[in-house]
Amino acid sequence: MSEQPVTGQSGDPILDAGGQAERTRLSWNRTGLALAVNAALLVHVGGGSLAEHVPAMLMLLVALGCFLFAGRRYHTINAAVRSDRAVAGIAHVRTLALLSVVPAVIALVAVLG
Repeated sequence: MSEQPVTGQSGDPILDAGGQAERTRLSWNRTGLALAVNAALLVHVGGGSLAEHVPAMLMLLVALGCFLFAGRRYHTINAAVRSDRAVAGIAHVRTLALLSVVPAVIALVAVLG
């Protein structure tokens, strides 16, 4: 007995029945939002000079990177699933590592500086 593909309300097959790609995109969007809020707090706490706002601006750029990475990764995963290719790539792993480490370094510099 063969398994029937899972279909949506329209009758089209669902590529990712568990919704992993969607959940991953949403989690990256939440991470970007949290980083943007941290950047706003750094601006609020920082002094009046431009040099004291540099960590906040860097954090805001990382937040933007999270939003962009989430969208790109979502489309890459869906394209890979459609064509039966492997999903993971070394470039995505490196980007994930960078987007995970940079905010911690920025926050550390902002607190210690």
